[in-house]
Amino acid sequence: RSSDLGDEAGTFNPDSSHYSPDSPLPAPAEGEQVGYAKRGGWLEQSLSGKLLRNSVVAGQVVTGMVLEAAVGRPAGRHFNREAVLELSTNGTVIGSLLVSGKIVVEGQFVLARLQTAVSAATWSLLASKGVVIALRAVGGKNRHARANFDNVRLSILVKEDTTTSP
Repeated sequence: RSSDLGDEAGTFNPDSSHYSPDSPLPAPAEGEQVGYAKRGGWLEQSLSGKLLRNSVVAGQVVTGMVLEAAVGRPAGRHFNREAVLELSTNGTVIGSLLVSGKIVVEGQFVLARLQTAVSAATWSLLASKGVVIALRAVGGKNRHARANFDNVRLSILVKEDTTTSP
């Protein structure tokens, strides 16, 4: 799902005027298509609680989540001052990361990594309600400014449950 703001967010296949190489895209991006969000726009993906529960095996305790994404700045294009990676559940943000435009070289991507601790209570809510991944572009004065995103991955961090008896 993307913002309901017309062309404020979506996907496209960049060419060599955006990135070099353009096929495949420069690491840490991969493939040939990227998501974009203009200032005020966002890309969003919901993952169900069932999907999250099925990612954890018996005897494991969830300790955190990691959201990674390649954040790109197209060559010759305006770039927002910041891009944001965000995790939320049931309307509550559980983690967010602000990526400064100053660290993204024109025509390249950087790897952004949001790691957040997850308590037992938060995991219970996530396992019930699911998680929402949001990728946003914020800041900047130019309405054409945007951030590009690729290779988005969510990992669940676990440890062995040592509180149960064999």
